[in-house]
This record gives sequence, C-alpha cells and structure tokens, in this order.
Amino acid sequence: MLKRMAGLESYLLCLEIVCVREIGAEVIVEQFGAQSVIVTDIDPEQIIIA
Repeated sequence: MLKRMAGLESYLLCLEIVCVREIGAEVIVEQFGAQSVIVTDIDPEQIIIA
C-alpha cells in the first residue's frame, strides 16, 4: 500500500522516525530505492542496534 502511495520509483533521501525492528532502513532501501536513509529514535540504544 505504501509503495502505491509513494509515487516515485526511487528517492534520494528517506527518514525513518522509529527504528524498533532494526530492519526499517533496509526495507526502505529495498522497497523504495532510497539512496540514503536517516534514522532516529527517542531511545539511543535503538539507533546503535539499527
């Protein structure tokens, strides 16, 4: 559903707000063709894990 809503085939930069599962950035790159992904989380440990 998100892929249909996205509109573009690839993106220069994407933002992941919460990196709970440690795979979000990987999925964003694979599914949306992001060249760069910025990840952030309220818990610094989650950023380290991701």
